Amino acid sequence: MDERELKAEKKRLQNILKEMSQKSESERKLELVDLLHQYNDVKDAVQESLKKMRELDDKIIYALNTSIPTESFKGQISPSETCERLYNQLQENYTQREKAITKCILVTADSVKGMKAKRDENRDDISTTQAFKNEQRKLRMLQSELNVEDIIKQRTVKTFNERCRMFFNIGGL
Repeated sequence: MDERELKAEKKRLQNILKEMSQKSESERKLELVDLLHQYNDVKDAVQESLKKMRELDDKIIYALNTSIPTESFKGQISPSETCERLYNQLQENYTQREKAITKCILVTADSVKGMKAKRDENRDDISTTQAFKNEQRKLRMLQSELNVEDIIKQRTVKTFNERCRMFFNIGGL
């Protein structure tokens, strides 16, 4: 999700909360179920997007095997250029993913603050409380994705170093 989509999603959720406060309890319960489904859809979309962005990391061994030439092909392909190109691609992917996750965290944290204020105004409204909790869950999920990023990066760097250390020095990836 890009920044525009996240802002639109935040505004949509705020409008839903405003509308929910004006409805009967039974209507709010029905909308709460719908809101839970929407939360799951957003969570799934974020995770699917990250999965696609992590494909290179998941296939690093294959990428290295197909990129670094064997002894018989070393004259035709430069392993140092190949490793450098792969390194640059990995770096770009890390930067994009980290920026995307951080942006999602900031937008979601802002949304949590707004929902907390609404919840504090009307503590008896179950649907507002549930929407607030869902947003908190989404925020925790996004924060945990940063930890996942660190683990993926460490694993990929280890594999990259094992195969490219003789051809390319990465310094401090």
